[in-house]
Amino acid sequence: MNKFVFSSIAAFMSFNVFALATPDAPHIYIQGNASITTIPDNVKLTVAIVEIDKDLIAAKNKADNTMAKAMKLAKSKGVEEKGIYASNISIQRETEYNRETGKQNFVGYRVTRNLSLTLTDTKQYPVLLQQLVNSGINEINQTQFVSSRYELSS
Repeated sequence: MNKFVFSSIAAFMSFNVFALATPDAPHIYIQGNASITTIPDNVKLTVAIVEIDKDLIAAKNKADNTMAKAMKLAKSKGVEEKGIYASNISIQRETEYNRETGKQNFVGYRVTRNLSLTLTDTKQYPVLLQQLVNSGINEINQTQFVSSRYELSS
């Protein structure tokens, strides 16, 4: 019986220890929050060329030519070599469902290439974007206005 009483008292006292959220003695509690606002001086832009053709070689050549023009254009607008990244080519077979026959019809080969650019002169962005579209780029995937002085840590 003594063991039961002793266990009950010990359990009751331990609950009081957990119930105290802050100590009774003087203490310091610190909480903080920070925010940085800066004007973007770079534009990170991701675009793509998508070509569909029944002739795979023709589709690939169109995509390659458009990509070469886009990269040359980016360099002419001040994008540095290290700010240009062209992805590998992606090729997929494109089909379309025919409701009348209930079968898939071959449309062609979908050839895709992505191009990521970091433009350091934000004033050139609208001009560059329009000229990329004029040169044959037919997808604009992402645009980010960022500061070169801010680096994300992971």
